[in-house]
Amino acid sequence: MQKPIAVLRSLASAVNKRAPSQPYVLEPNPIVDPATFWRFVEENEGQIKRVSFEMYPPNMFGIRDNLDRELRELKENEKAMKVDLTLESDDGLHLLTDRTKQTAKYTTEGGGNISALTKSNKRFSTKNQARVIIIEENLGKKSSIIERIWEAMRNEHPD
Repeated sequence: MQKPIAVLRSLASAVNKRAPSQPYVLEPNPIVDPATFWRFVEENEGQIKRVSFEMYPPNMFGIRDNLDRELRELKENEKAMKVDLTLESDDGLHLLTDRTKQTAKYTTEGGGNISALTKSNKRFSTKNQARVIIIEENLGKKSSIIERIWEAMRNEHPD
């Protein structure tokens, strides 16, 4: 069985190659529960010596904050398709800042990936933390796969 993100990335690559002059590029990334990253930060307070954010600038949706604006400007002005930000300190990083929270929120919502390393070589990567939502089989129902996906997502987050 294929991993869904690998299949989706392959499909996106094929679509992007067929329409190279289009203003939009598909860059699928997993959606991750942000609590996994913040739990790692909390458990390793003062011990994280490196955190890397791999981000794909937005190209279709509204701008929510300064990070979205800066990434979109990097895409429009510098033609950046990917932006890497690495923070390092042998003394340990302080990550409970608005900037880090904003960056982690962007990446965990599907805008990229986060990796981190502690002084004792403990590692974290959102690539291993993708959220999974189970889509029920269509047993006699007349709903489409898209409708079932939306239903599963609503059930995951009922608010």
